[in-house]
Order: sequence, then C-alpha cells, then structure tokens
Amino acid sequence: MAATTGTEMTRIVVDETKCIKCGACAVECPSFCIKWTKGAAPVTSTTMCSKCGHCAAVCPVGALSWENRSLEADFPPIRPELTVSEAQIEQLVRSRRSIRRFLPGPIPQAKIDRLLEITHYTQTSGNTQMIEYLVLVTPEQVRKYAVPVVEWIKAKNLPYSQYVTSQWDVGQDPIFRGAPVVIIALSPAVVQFGMPDIDGSIALTTLSMVAPSLGLGTCWAGFFQLAVKEYAPLQALIPEGKVCVGAIMVGEPVPVHRRLVPRNPVKSICLFLQKLSPNPGHDGLSAWCGLSNTMMRARIVHLAYGSTRPWPVYHLGAIHSTPRPNANTQSHSKRNLWEGVSRAPSMLLRQSTLTTPEQPPTDHPATPPAQTVRPIRKNNCLVCGADLVYRTSSAPEKSGSHHEGTQGGARCVVCGGVFYDVMVTCGRGHFVCDSCHSADAVHAILSVCAESDTSDPLSLAYSLLEFPSVCMHGPEHHFLVPAVLITAYHNTLGSPREKKLSDLKAAKKRSSEVPGGWCGFCGCCGGAVGVGIFLSVVQNATPMSTREWSCSNQGTGAALQSLASIGGPRCCARATFNGVLVGQHFSAVKLGVHFTKPSNVVCNVFKNNKQCLGSKCPFHPHASVQSRSQYTQTLQTTCGASHHWE
Repeated sequence: MAATTGTEMTRIVVDETKCIKCGACAVECPSFCIKWTKGAAPVTSTTMCSKCGHCAAVCPVGALSWENRSLEADFPPIRPELTVSEAQIEQLVRSRRSIRRFLPGPIPQAKIDRLLEITHYTQTSGNTQMIEYLVLVTPEQVRKYAVPVVEWIKAKNLPYSQYVTSQWDVGQDPIFRGAPVVIIALSPAVVQFGMPDIDGSIALTTLSMVAPSLGLGTCWAGFFQLAVKEYAPLQALIPEGKVCVGAIMVGEPVPVHRRLVPRNPVKSICLFLQKLSPNPGHDGLSAWCGLSNTMMRARIVHLAYGSTRPWPVYHLGAIHSTPRPNANTQSHSKRNLWEGVSRAPSMLLRQSTLTTPEQPPTDHPATPPAQTVRPIRKNNCLVCGADLVYRTSSAPEKSGSHHEGTQGGARCVVCGGVFYDVMVTCGRGHFVCDSCHSADAVHAILSVCAESDTSDPLSLAYSLLEFPSVCMHGPEHHFLVPAVLITAYHNTLGSPREKKLSDLKAAKKRSSEVPGGWCGFCGCCGGAVGVGIFLSVVQNATPMSTREWSCSNQGTGAALQSLASIGGPRCCARATFNGVLVGQHFSAVKLGVHFTKPSNVVCNVFKNNKQCLGSKCPFHPHASVQSRSQYTQTLQTTCGASHHWE
C-alpha cells in the first residue's frame, strides 16, 4: 500500500507484516492522505502528501517508511537518553548571546557542514523545505557583500550612517563585524505556497541555538538584511531566482559569558470562552483547532455558560468542573463526549460535538469519521488493546517478539528505549514504559491543577479520572493523588499561584520515581505514597525532619492500611479515592487545613475496570453495607477519620 507524495512521486510504504492496524498513522496525518478503518491496515486516498513524516514518526512498530528510503538509516528511533531537561533548555535559550567579536582565521569546513546539516531539519511551513544557504567563507567574499551595504547606508543618510562610515573608513567592519563566515538564507523569488520569510527566520534562529554546541557564536546581520531588501547592486549578488530571507554571522567567539541576564516580564493574553453556540459542532469551536499544541497545553480554557448547573465539557484539553455522581442519580459523563477520540490531549480534534446546558448529552453522540479515530485504551494495552500480563519475574526475550534484539530487555514501542526487569506487557508482547504511558496524563493533571480554584480534592479527582489521557490503571495516578490534595490545600489557604505550582512540580518529580505496579510487586501502592508526597511537600519535610517526617510516613501508612482492607486486585481509581479521603483527614488534623468535605464518594469510572470488585468495593455505586462499614471502621482505626455515606 503506498501513497504518491508531491511532485517527486515518493510513496509511503506500509509493511503489513509489522502493521498492528492501530490507525495511529491515519489519525496523525495532517493532509488526510491515509484512511483507516478499525481492524484493517491503512490505505491511501489522495496525492496531497507533503512528506512531513508524521505517519512514520508516530507508528509504534516501525511499519511505515518511504519508497527508496531505509527505515533504520532515515527513520532512526528517538533516543530518550538524549532528551534535554527543562533546566538545560532554559539555560540554552538564556545563555545564547549575540557575538560581535570573533577570533580571526577560517572555520573548519566540517563544522560549517555539520551546523547546516542539523539546521536543515528545522520545521518549515507546509513542509516546503525551500530554504537554501549561500555561505561566504573567505575575507574577500565577506567584503564583497559588505561594500554595497555601506554604500546603501551612506546614500540613505540613516541615523547610524556616521557610525558605519567612520568605522569603515578606519578599516573596521561594522557590517559583518569581522566574522570569518556569513550564512545567507535564500528562498525562491516566486512561491505558490508557504511562508519563506518565516521559514528563514526559524532556520537561522535554530542555527544560532546549534552553533554553541560546535564552539561557534552568531549574530544576525541586520544592516545586510535591511539593505538587501531595496538596494539593487546588493540584490545582484544574490543567485538568480532567489531572494534573501535572513543572514547571520558565524565564527569562534572572543568573549566568554559567565552569567545569564534578565528580560522584561512576560506579557501574555489568556483567552476565556464565555459561551458556546447552542448548536452542537458549531464552527465557532473549530477556531481553537488552529492553536498550536503548546498553546493548548499552556492554558486550560474554562467554559462558563452562566448556568448554575456545572455541566461537564471538554474541548482541546479544556476541563470544567463536574458534579459528583452518586448511587441514585445518573450523571452525564464527559467520557461520552470523547467516545472514539484519541486518548492523547495533544491531538487536535477535527470534529467537535459538544452539548450546551439546554441540550443534555445523548447516550450515543456522533462519532468522528473512521480515519480520524484512535481507540481509547483506558484499561488494556495502549497499542493493541489486548489484556495486560503481569509476571512475577521479568519476561525473557523471545524470538520473533517485539523485544527481539534487545538482549534480554524490553523495547518500549513508543520511545524505542530498552528496559530491563520488565514485569508487565500485553499478551502480544507490547511494552510501554512508565514515562510514555503517563506523559500526556501527567501534563494534563499539572495543567488542570495549576489553574483550578477548587478546595474540593474529590471533585477535582472525578474530573481528572474522566480525562481522556488518564488511563484506568497507570503511574499517572501516583501524581494525581498528591496533585489534587496540594491544589485543595493551597486554594483553601489562598496561597499564591506560584507557590501552588512549585509544590505541584515537586510532587510531579517525586511521584515519577514510583514505578507502575509497585502495589503488587513491592506491596506499596503509588496512590498511598502520593498521600505521603503531599504531606511531605507542603511541610517541606526532609529525611532529617522530625514532626514532618513522622506525619508524612503516617499518612502513607494509613492510606496503605485502609486500601489493603478492601482487597485486590489493584484499582487505581479505588486508590485515588482512598488517598483523597486519608489525605483530607491528615490535612485537617495534622496541618489544620480543612478542605471542602465530600458528601459522598462514588466511583465514576468503574465500568472501565475489568477487574472491578463490584459491591465489595466501598466506592462502587452499588456497594454493600458490609463493605462500606468495614472500610469506615478501618479508616477510624488507622487515622481516626470517619466518613458518613449518603
């Protein structure tokens, strides 16, 4: 199966011996070139492919490539160990300085080649990849392009004309600052599609960020860029049929910068939707589809209808508070609104069917077209939907399995990393590491809690449990418990948002160290540990603390005992509800901070759990009197907490 792409007639090749028919490639394709129906391999439908490579990049099993391209050589797996941290990225951006003093002498050709090789991978509008580079590498070439710039400045009698002239007349170079190399970004003079000016700026900005890794410094050639826009003698030096879309000086820097410098405060605008169209699926919502993933993740859009009834609505990762369900009334679940839609919050919705308060959700909402659907794996394998297999010892390597060639380890089908002592895979051998499993969910939890103003951790937990990226079971719950407790704690106290966000980030980091499956493999549920994380973070506890150390460990112990009294098998929703109740009690008794008291605790996601205990679980809508009584008694015994069921 192949797709003809662009004018070069490159084809997308699908290896059906590897394809698991998950549809990820069709969902990700921005040009709608690939169609997919459940249970079938993807097929092509148009010739609009832009060769962006999203399909091959997102395929979990490496089943897609291009004709005449090597999968291993041209589509290598992303290496998690090379991923830079947030702190490293911040320092890279803040430490980049414009260099205006360069060491004399030529730059090795290999360095320039490597600089451009990395730079050319940067994004371009519509994947047009039209940017080319004119590289000046000798003093004679650099001066040849500087002379007409000086002429233009003198003729224009600009404010800086005297400065440029005086410097030039004494043998200095105010245009290119004595840089041994000047790189000029070019694009076709006539384009039918794309934004070459922006592409050139992105490319040279990327180049300036890459240069320090090669021992080079850069500075934008502003005088040259101004002159080349209107001075014909300078334009004549540009190759025929091309125009300059940016220029930058490159060389080995003289100055050594030892400190970061401040910037003016960030000025940003946060958009809030005040109402939606009364017509479901109205185009007014689709305007949000144009936002970048960064903006969608940066802010949670609160949808306010001006109604006293808090109807649950999701759109593009947005969340609105939801009423707590109880055993006697049927709540309208947000899960219905996401039926058949991707579990990843970063994915754009191509069709939206939202319901206003005047039109309650139906039992069978409209489902997007088959090619835009990715199955939700809330309970099973995230790749194929098969049941998970838990082992008491790490799985040995099997010939022909997805772990082949990993020398005893298991390869994550998402990031490609190899992990050892893996205890959980699906029946078909698929393995997803903890980081990939919970990445989207953890980001959503952090974003929602940072923006929430509720002092009710239970209502916040309800909303997050129904979030599409939060699976029924997984390490994301290890962060969910402390996150909702920290949010309620600081909102109750009226703490500054910065303090709440700082504590949330600390809990996120600590909870990421708790592996999935610890409840069974180590006898220590991550949700219970989350209670201890909450108490430790808000009290600034350390291993050398006294009262705070004791309180944190007591919280974890109480959560473990009360959860264990219910019995197995594991249920992360059960662990979340238990952790919230225990954490809320410890906050009131040990910290003196009283949250909004929950009127009832009834599970809203039990249908997603194949191993649900049913009436034996005190949080089930139809829980037996005995199960609730036993759990309440355990709470009273372990931490002195009491809970009255309605």
